[in-house]
Amino acid sequence: DGLVVDAAEEVLPLLLRQLSAFAASGADFAVHAGDAVCGGSSFQQEGGEFETTLRLYRSLEASVLGTSWPVYHLPGNHDIHPSGGGTRAWRKAMCANASRECDAAQPWGHACDATVHARTIYRAVCARAWRVLLLDATDGIDSDSDGRGHIGATQLGWLRAQLDASAAARQSVILVMHQLLVQPPGDGWVDPTQDFIDNREEVLALLARYDHVRLSLHGHVHANSIATRGGVVFVTTASAAEYPMHWREVSVYECEERLVAAEMQPRCSRGIAE
Repeated sequence: DGLVVDAAEEVLPLLLRQLSAFAASGADFAVHAGDAVCGGSSFQQEGGEFETTLRLYRSLEASVLGTSWPVYHLPGNHDIHPSGGGTRAWRKAMCANASRECDAAQPWGHACDATVHARTIYRAVCARAWRVLLLDATDGIDSDSDGRGHIGATQLGWLRAQLDASAAARQSVILVMHQLLVQPPGDGWVDPTQDFIDNREEVLALLARYDHVRLSLHGHVHANSIATRGGVVFVTTASAAEYPMHWREVSVYECEERLVAAEMQPRCSRGIAE
């Protein structure tokens, strides 16, 4: 799953400080694409510890970044409660600051109001020539058994409506979700039963009907990769706590998007970030 650095608990404060500087530079928002904590089926974490860790993570994030600069959280399989119950505990911790959904006339900002957010995690963030669609890849999954993701029928209908609306508005689209939609380059390092959206062919068939989807961003597989299919670029990004320790800055322009790896560059002594 990648090389986790020694004293990885030091990475999050460093990452948040860099994001604070990123926000101060004029950046519009950040997206956390899932697995904020160690729930799901892999870590045998107790339910109480899982819920406490969620609250601690959210508190630390808010203490550094505040609550006015938008940070959009998407769930991964390790954000599912280890005792079942899906992402209800995750939503309670991560989605307290949701506000209204924006439209194409508004600047980048918060995407949905609290009543909508209590029912759904997926949302659209829109501005000018771009629409970012943040998808819930834990849709309908009550307990994690194998890491796979799912996009439910209602969310697919919402995605179709967003693609139609963005096409009518002449907006290009960026997708973000936790698990993968396409096979990355290379053989044998991803598991078809654990690493993908389980109904990904249904999602890809929908995307193939449109020619304005430009980019799809993913996590989950703890590795950096780039693949293309049907004119869409699919990118996976490793955890910031794993070598080579970076996060991605995405810049969008009227006719292009640019991805830059923002290195953590910690000062290290005996493998411990300082």
